[in-house]
Amino acid sequence: AIGLARWAARQEAHKASALATVSSRHLSYQDDAGGDNEEEVIRQVPWVRSVMTGDVLIRNPRYNKGMAFTKEERARLHLQGLLPSAVLSQELQVERAMINIRSMENDLQRYVYLTSLQERNERLFYRVLVDHIEELAPVIHVPTVGVACQKYGIMFRSLQRGLWISLADRGNIGKILRNWPETRVDLVVLTDGERVLGFGDLGVHGMGVCVSKLAMYTACGGLHPQRCLPICIDVGTNNKELLDSPFYVGYHHTRVRGEEYNDLLEEIIREIHQRFGTKTFIQFEDFSFENSARFLAEYRADAPVYDDDIQGTAVVSLAALISSMHITNKSLEEHSFLFAGGEDIGLHIADLLVEFITKETGKPLSQVRKQIWFMDDKGLVVRHRAEELEDRKIPYAHDHDECADLSTAMDVIKPTVLVGTPTGDDSKGLFTKPILNKLAENNDKPIILALSTPYPECTADEAYAYTNGKAIYVGGGYRNCTSVMLPNGKPYKPSTSTSAYVFPGLALGQTFSGATKIHGEMLLATAKVLANMATDEDRAEGAVLPPFSRIRKVSCKIAKAVAGKAYDLGLATRLPKPVNLFKDMKKTMFNPVYTKYCN
Repeated sequence: AIGLARWAARQEAHKASALATVSSRHLSYQDDAGGDNEEEVIRQVPWVRSVMTGDVLIRNPRYNKGMAFTKEERARLHLQGLLPSAVLSQELQVERAMINIRSMENDLQRYVYLTSLQERNERLFYRVLVDHIEELAPVIHVPTVGVACQKYGIMFRSLQRGLWISLADRGNIGKILRNWPETRVDLVVLTDGERVLGFGDLGVHGMGVCVSKLAMYTACGGLHPQRCLPICIDVGTNNKELLDSPFYVGYHHTRVRGEEYNDLLEEIIREIHQRFGTKTFIQFEDFSFENSARFLAEYRADAPVYDDDIQGTAVVSLAALISSMHITNKSLEEHSFLFAGGEDIGLHIADLLVEFITKETGKPLSQVRKQIWFMDDKGLVVRHRAEELEDRKIPYAHDHDECADLSTAMDVIKPTVLVGTPTGDDSKGLFTKPILNKLAENNDKPIILALSTPYPECTADEAYAYTNGKAIYVGGGYRNCTSVMLPNGKPYKPSTSTSAYVFPGLALGQTFSGATKIHGEMLLATAKVLANMATDEDRAEGAVLPPFSRIRKVSCKIAKAVAGKAYDLGLATRLPKPVNLFKDMKKTMFNPVYTKYCN
């Protein structure tokens, strides 16, 4: 009773303080007789303190249960008459939602339905995703979200889905962050929309990817949705179509770069740490590769920052290669690797691969790098071209004659692993029939990583057809990796290279342990766990990664490994270390089952 009285007194004091800060003034006007008149007008801050009930409750997506409110809840929470008389279980609501989703003509309609459900009933939205994640991941995430971002201006709803920060807000960003209604934020997804999937510069319309990504963090990794914050930086766009559109929701000016841009980003990071703490997990999403690499280099020594396209793709690729050893019966140091496509992602995959092989075998870096070759837009990366190469390519420039095209390089290098990495251009069809034929000629089990999305360098059907069914295939995107029937009648199921295997568990492990940064050892541990989650039965069907339907379990295992590394390396701040790390972590994962409001 004493505590309740103190709480009430504090609330009244806060109310009085708020009202005291409100100024009153007199409005002067002339009455009908022409004389002056005055009327005192008091400006008052809106003040509400009550239990959420009735219409307010069922319109709040965080607490709404729709027709799942029980009879007792309806009576006690003033919901009678506001809902039909039937009471539906959450399971039945999920079934009804899936019937609606499957009846729709295309993925964009399904995406709109799901986002609308999220705006009405948050827990039902996540329950639908969790129960049907393998089917719905390509709808709520890649590739459908890219199409939705293209139409973001038309589809825009002015709901509280994230924060928009522009150049005009410099010096005021701390105040903007305090406008966000949640005081605890564990995870921020930050974008400037310059490189949205395969669609290029979409400016602030890239916010759609941030919201989608956070939905995947919650559905796949159990991070609490109220502790996740999407932020879009508005620095303009170079997309002329958007600049000419009256429905573009950002500033209509070309993209700002240089010192102004850097100062804005620095202030945003600083204020995020000031508002939510230095252990806040920050993901850089859809920045240009140049900016992403620069931000990672600048901040990762002192803060938990992460880039999905760079680090996530590298970890998934390494996991696939580690797992493939069970099929090829060859260790990774026995392979030769040829990378073609975008060097930005390819170099990060190569660096992580080299780090893994070096730690496993004890071989020097220079020796391991000799196994790895790169093709760029000017041909094979070799020593003769050293003067024209970027510094980061030089470690992979070997003594060899120049090769102008991929086909010639295949003849002279005879790789056992062919890796296609995303570029700014369309990579579809890069791995042609002659290329894949040559790969199969010298290998019993050639490995193909076609990582570009939404259109990979070759499809699974092409990979198996042009290698006589010998290939181990990992493809970009969920939909590019459906089961394939081989000519001998054997079903073969390739793996998808989606980074959604990685980022939910990585973030869960970091936020649980309070790790002060994302260490390279955490990324290697993630790759090993992911590789080991594939079973012999999975590999017998051609898959080197576990089915995406098991993602919650995969994420929890990865989180345990990441948190364990944080404690081993002295980076964890949640002390003491829990006795049963896996059990305690699993308890913290967001469960989208409805809360009971009445006993």
